[in-house]
Amino acid sequence: MKSSAQCQRLLDEGCSIAASARLAGINDSTLTIRIHRMASPVHDRAITLLLDELTTANYCHPETGHRFIYQLV
Repeated sequence: MKSSAQCQRLLDEGCSIAASARLAGINDSTLTIRIHRMASPVHDRAITLLLDELTTANYCHPETGHRFIYQLV
């Protein structure tokens, strides 16, 4: 990612696509969030890097404590 503005635009695009994300299920203490592919392979590669960073950051749901796992499907 070249800038945080690019990252934000990519995230906005991904979130604006109807039914682009869905909860895949809760297993043990994790919550898997699956994001559907973007319109462009370049965007897929960029969003994959972002999702990998988010997953390795070990963010947790504030109420349940479940760890988020992000996947591009």
